[in-house]
Amino acid sequence: MAQVIESAASLLRLGKSRAKDPIRYIVVFILASVAFGIVLLAAGKDPVKAYADTFTYTLGNSYGRSEVLVRMIPLVLTAIAVALPSRLGLINIGGEGQLYMGAWLATWGALTFDGLPKWILLPLIVSLGFLSGALWAAISGTLRASRIGQMASDLLSSSGYSGKVLAVVSKAIYLSGPGGEILWLAHEVLPAHRRCIQAPFQAGGLRPGMEFWVQRKRLVLGNRVAVDLANAVVWEPSAIYPGQALRRGSGQAPPLPVVNTGFRRLLAALEPPETAKGLGQTIPLIAALASGSDHPPTFTQDRFVARALGPITRVARACLGRDMRRIAEESEQLVGLGPGLTPSGDDHLGGLLFAAHHLKAAYPTEFSWGAGPVLDFLLRARPLTNRISHTILSDCAQGHGPEPLHDLVNSLLQAEPAGCLLRSVDRLTRIGHTSGWDMLAGVLTAMLLTEANV
Repeated sequence: MAQVIESAASLLRLGKSRAKDPIRYIVVFILASVAFGIVLLAAGKDPVKAYADTFTYTLGNSYGRSEVLVRMIPLVLTAIAVALPSRLGLINIGGEGQLYMGAWLATWGALTFDGLPKWILLPLIVSLGFLSGALWAAISGTLRASRIGQMASDLLSSSGYSGKVLAVVSKAIYLSGPGGEILWLAHEVLPAHRRCIQAPFQAGGLRPGMEFWVQRKRLVLGNRVAVDLANAVVWEPSAIYPGQALRRGSGQAPPLPVVNTGFRRLLAALEPPETAKGLGQTIPLIAALASGSDHPPTFTQDRFVARALGPITRVARACLGRDMRRIAEESEQLVGLGPGLTPSGDDHLGGLLFAAHHLKAAYPTEFSWGAGPVLDFLLRARPLTNRISHTILSDCAQGHGPEPLHDLVNSLLQAEPAGCLLRSVDRLTRIGHTSGWDMLAGVLTAMLLTEANV
């Protein structure tokens, strides 16, 4: 009995809700008409005459009514093509594009086969429109992620995860989810990261503020892009745990002086400084300090590098002294330094903190600083740069970075030959315009921590 009453109450509530819909539409129509009428008055036009003419030339005669239907039918069918799958729990991406592509091929058919009888031509035109729209929809339907970072996989594994588009750049779309967690969708030419979903996509029409959500293992962005996550390979770099051996097949990690020797070989093997970009131009400074020079080279040809040179020099000297508190204090002047979504100063510090984290993880008895200085630095850095860059910087400080950065630091800590190191450097420096070079300079600065043991 109680269930019957509850069901009746539910139906009553649904009926009342449905009854309010026409009233809501009428109110919206009246308000819109009044608002547009005010605009017409401000422009010196008669709104009453304008509305009368609109009615007369659209619904007031047979030609007007036919033209309304001609324009309305494609839009209604397009709306149904999106709304009906949505009711079924499916996704149809790019309804507007399907309309345009269908119209394009249907028009081509009408112009090309105009000599055919109407009873053949009309079904042919309709079929061409359906075919072209379906093929265009298939492009979005075949977008599949190739790789996904472990963190992104964990967050997106539950249907209903949602948020907003934070930023759109040429090859990446940054997303902000619950709790402010940042992920990004990137083309496959960009490196893997624990927050990254790698997939082919076109960002046309996407803009910051649009919503995204996960539905049936698909990442949907603003009803314009849908990426199938079901078969994406989860990317996770080899973890480095305190005291764990890094050398493959070895029972212990290489002695720190051996790692330092490999670091020096890399400095000697790097290309001339004029080929470097961004803060990569400070690598000769790192090489000079590693060799014990009291007169490191100066830079005057690049104003940006000259501005960063003082803080980088002080950070490098603090690395030589293994003073993490001083490193963190001096690093603050580099936060947010430079243009772009991830400023050069942030990328440099990301490389430095990433390498320092893994040095401490591999040699915990050699590097005994606590987590306090780095955590305090990250807290101070938050208001000095943007959300995306601060998130990436914080990840690096915890030992999480792009794939080439992991490869380079692992190669350094495994004391691999210079040729292997240079291949890792080449992959790293391909990131962004200067980001890879900035991170490389940061890694090499952190490697000065190994000098105190030599």
